Amino acid sequence: MGCSHASAVDATAGGTKWTFNHLDPDGTRNKYTDAQSAILAKTILKAPHGGSLQVPGLEGRFEVRWGTDAKNWKPAVANSGMYQINVTNKNLRLVEVTQVDQWLVAYEQALMATDRTKKACRYGARCYNKAPEHRARFVHPDDGTTVAAGPSLGVAPAAGGGAPLKCMPAPTHKVQLITSELFSIPFATAYHTSIMIDGKELSFSDSGLYRCQGPLSHNCDHYSNKKVIDMGLSPETEPRTFEILRKWFQRGTYDLLKKNCNSFSDLALYFLLQQRLSLRYRVLERCGATMPGMIQKVTADGYQQNDRAADFDKEAILAELDNCADDPSCAGPTSAPLCKQFTAGSCSNGEACTFAHSEGSRGVRCVFFAKNTCKFGAKCNFLHSTAALAV
Repeated sequence: MGCSHASAVDATAGGTKWTFNHLDPDGTRNKYTDAQSAILAKTILKAPHGGSLQVPGLEGRFEVRWGTDAKNWKPAVANSGMYQINVTNKNLRLVEVTQVDQWLVAYEQALMATDRTKKACRYGARCYNKAPEHRARFVHPDDGTTVAAGPSLGVAPAAGGGAPLKCMPAPTHKVQLITSELFSIPFATAYHTSIMIDGKELSFSDSGLYRCQGPLSHNCDHYSNKKVIDMGLSPETEPRTFEILRKWFQRGTYDLLKKNCNSFSDLALYFLLQQRLSLRYRVLERCGATMPGMIQKVTADGYQQNDRAADFDKEAILAELDNCADDPSCAGPTSAPLCKQFTAGSCSNGEACTFAHSEGSRGVRCVFFAKNTCKFGAKCNFLHSTAALAV
């Protein structure tokens, strides 16, 4: 499309000069003018949940749609959330922003700022999280906003009625997000992320969910610019977080685009703090779906879709995690494969082992540990941490 519309409009919104492009089927980028980009950015950030705009200077010929107005074209939903439509012949083209990292952050902030129908915070009046992102995303008793779905505000009643559930423990467990740059792709950066709780790292890879002391998963030669970001305090412990999340992050279920380390960090942050991983760290998933050829190039044709990740449903897991806040039984027996080294008496990984040490026994409290008589120590196939199943 030859865009020749000119204007004195400043090509900025939110303090950043944005460059919008629409993509041909072969991936060729066609740049909108600065004036068109400025108007697109301003309009979308003002109504981020959805809308449409006729391309300035080309009204009646081309229209850009986004959000709820773009849901009838799956490629747009899976990628940038925006597309251009030729009003005459109905041809569709994906729309993207060159400054994708900054755009995702600005778009995420706009969504939170304009969302007046939100999900209720699962802790209600007991909420410990004062982070602005959390307060903007969830409803609290004194917010004056409308609840879309979720648990009732305040202290929830016990199952089947009766006395209210006891309050959550004080938020004393320090949560940190660890990020490292993997590689750069056009207009964006791919990241490896993990979570640390009280100095103990949880990270996901093809080997499953891994635990270690300190951010060891970031100690790779090809990682760079490691950052440790304080996210806040949580009432949830590291052992309980590990036991609850591991069933969704089993060995051999990793997929670079559909179920990766960032997928785990996103869900872990939600469980711990009811916060989500920033979109800037999830750009690989979006760009990978838009430009699969580029992903093959940067991975030297090493990427293959993992069928074991096909049924990964993040939204369903988020709903289940909400129900786990007051339910100690969530950290129940794992479906992880049995550890061959443990059955042979030679597993040295102890609690960090990503395999089960007894069929169906992980998540069950050791009765001998409670009496100070367990002789197996860290190799015991039952839980020794009383905090691991604490409410």
